[in-house]
Amino acid sequence: MILIVVTIAGSFRSHVKMVTRDAVSQPPQRTPFCPESPPISTGTEERIIRMFAPEDQQRVRKILLDDVGNNLPFCHDPQEMDRIRFAVLKIAKGRIDKLEKAVDLLKTDWRDVLAGAGFAWNPTKHKSWMPHSRMHPTMMSRLRRWFSSSR
Repeated sequence: MILIVVTIAGSFRSHVKMVTRDAVSQPPQRTPFCPESPPISTGTEERIIRMFAPEDQQRVRKILLDDVGNNLPFCHDPQEMDRIRFAVLKIAKGRIDKLEKAVDLLKTDWRDVLAGAGFAWNPTKHKSWMPHSRMHPTMMSRLRRWFSSSR
């Protein structure tokens, strides 16, 4: 029994040594624009306008067209593309830096992005998600205003 444990532990160590730090620490490279990527849908466009500042909206559209397109494996259906784009936007919460991190995660495994947004187990859940407008006060902004006015 001890021989089996030592053999398994030894093979595990040799497998771990094969993965180098350089391979793990490098971020995924952005892929160029895929001409056959589906265009931004009206639902996606509405969510971009609601979530992002006007000066960031064009950049968000470019990121979605360049990086969230037919370059994803096993994802060529326009409805599925909307589901993934909605998930990326939901995770981004209106911030460009979070959008870029979500897209980097998307390139590793797009199913993780769906799970993170809560869209993984129901293929139509993304259709019911509509973010609040940037002009609509959130609970946190209400609390901040209440705390600052009570001092």
